[in-house]
Amino acid sequence: MQDVLYSTTAAPDTAASESNAPPRFPDTAWPGVFASYYDLVAPTCEASDAFIWASATGMLSTLFAPGVGMAWGSQILKPTLYLLLLGATGRTRKTTAMQDARRILLDPFMPRPRFPGDPERITVLSGFASGEGMADALSDQEFWPPGKKKGEGPPEVATGRCALFEFDEFASQLMKSNKDAAGNFTGMLLRLWDLPPTLSLRTRREQVTTTNPLAVILAASTYSFMGRALSQGHIRDGVLNRFLLVHGEPGKAVPVRPAINPQDHMALMTELHQALTAVWGRLFTLSPGAEAVHTTLYCNDHQQRRESDLLEAATSRASIMAIRLAVLFAAARGSTVISDTDMQGAWDVMTYNQAVVARLLQSLQDSTWREAEARVQSAARREAAASGGTFTMAAVRARLKGGNGLDARTFNGCWMSMVRAGDFVAVAEGSDRYCINEEVQP
Repeated sequence: MQDVLYSTTAAPDTAASESNAPPRFPDTAWPGVFASYYDLVAPTCEASDAFIWASATGMLSTLFAPGVGMAWGSQILKPTLYLLLLGATGRTRKTTAMQDARRILLDPFMPRPRFPGDPERITVLSGFASGEGMADALSDQEFWPPGKKKGEGPPEVATGRCALFEFDEFASQLMKSNKDAAGNFTGMLLRLWDLPPTLSLRTRREQVTTTNPLAVILAASTYSFMGRALSQGHIRDGVLNRFLLVHGEPGKAVPVRPAINPQDHMALMTELHQALTAVWGRLFTLSPGAEAVHTTLYCNDHQQRRESDLLEAATSRASIMAIRLAVLFAAARGSTVISDTDMQGAWDVMTYNQAVVARLLQSLQDSTWREAEARVQSAARREAAASGGTFTMAAVRARLKGGNGLDARTFNGCWMSMVRAGDFVAVAEGSDRYCINEEVQP
């Protein structure tokens, strides 16, 4: 059962945790534009509520981040987020949810060029990305405005550019980065999340500089595929804790998708335009109620002891992620004052995120354990074939040492588990020699 201490309003759903039921997405995460978007799209598609929410969050983060922020220590905190949609299977309509949100929320509000040669202020890149490609998409761009000829005096420079990076299958991106085929992708991902004032990268062609870059990631995968791509190094280096994870189950069947309601669509466009206009260029503040909620839940999170070091490493940025999300929740209402409801909703999402992260780590652990047991079984068979049908623990262990072997802790755990399960049985009471129990083999 997971430790869940982020809610001031409800106890953890222990029955759901104990039965390994899917985590339930919180009802408190739909302020303003979020709720209107859900009402418009949900009746027309098979995607889960969590996928609809996460896809909308990615687009709204991209739209609002360039124009809003909150003073936080020595920096201006921006509501940039990395989101990962995790499907229980491949049929959870992850891509559908992402495409709907882009068409409805982002595309109509993308900044248009003011004149020929005007740099893009928001860029969308879909598919494979390298660290160099990410830096290039966010790089400072020189331009000459109307009335100023190129070469006559220094150019103006567009800074603070924003990019949305979409990955239909994030696990394949990680696998490429594992093989160093993605141009320092993970390093760039880590640096961009931290909102650096400047970032420079030497590429094969030139020195790329970006000032106040804003990166949003909207990615998708399945538990099984991520279990193969994600390493403990990714987790301990901080890759996973920079992502907000959402879980999706196959939804209701919609054989023929109905068109979205045109009147509701227009009302949503008006609401989003009004929200952007109301908050653009302004700094956000916490209401007294929001500060009280955040203080309580931050302290709970600070004192919490997760059940494993990996879960601790994978959720250690929950508090700052909650602040970024609360800024976005307030912006979606057209307000620059974060309410207690905004803050509670953001922390409720963090509780949910922790449950999804724990589910992913369990999937990763189960996959790793099954692979380790299969290797022990194979080594035991090889040793038995070479030693007259029996083997010792030490002999099997010797076959699994070396650079590609199993560490002692993993091997010992697998061995004891397989002895208890009756996969390996002693040839005689007190003997250190074992044989394979073929009756329990699949």
